[in-house]
Amino acid sequence: RVLFRSVNSQFSNLIQMVRSRSTLEETAVRMLAGYASGLFRLHPDARSFIDDPVGEYLEAADIERLASYVLSSDAENAIREDLADPSSRTSRLILQSKAPFSVRWLENGLSVRRIDASDFLEISFTGVDPVICREALRIVNEVVLDGYKSLKQQEAGSVIDYFVAAAQQSERDLRLAVDSLRTFGVQNRIINYYE
Repeated sequence: RVLFRSVNSQFSNLIQMVRSRSTLEETAVRMLAGYASGLFRLHPDARSFIDDPVGEYLEAADIERLASYVLSSDAENAIREDLADPSSRTSRLILQSKAPFSVRWLENGLSVRRIDASDFLEISFTGVDPVICREALRIVNEVVLDGYKSLKQQEAGSVIDYFVAAAQQSERDLRLAVDSLRTFGVQNRIINYYE
């Protein structure tokens, strides 16, 4: 019964991680970097339903700057720097608009649920462009897996740090006890023939 509650709690935490703002922002940043780098384009049929997500908010110089980084992490870093300034065009695109690649757009299209009582999550994305839907799901998956790995490594590191600190404290206590015993033996002139 305790295991059941623990598993439910873990799944609830995982679902919240998928829906979290930090996950959506990271996904938006990666999608914008991929789009600006030419990694993927809008499907031709979808252009009648949605405007160019970048052209409306970013100028040609911004797109060229982002595209020049191609697939390196520099594009993501440049976008993150732009996000730090709320008045930047990139910030308005990702944080304030409802355009593709924005947090609101991702939030509206993304759904996640646990399938009955199984160990499976169903993550889906609804939109008019199949290319963007596929990329959104791929990137959300990467972001969540990276975040979950990082979280578990931190937890394991905390446990290891606790036991290392406990072992060091025990070693200090043992040294103090041995030193105290030696001092007692010297002060009381006790001869220990076994040493």
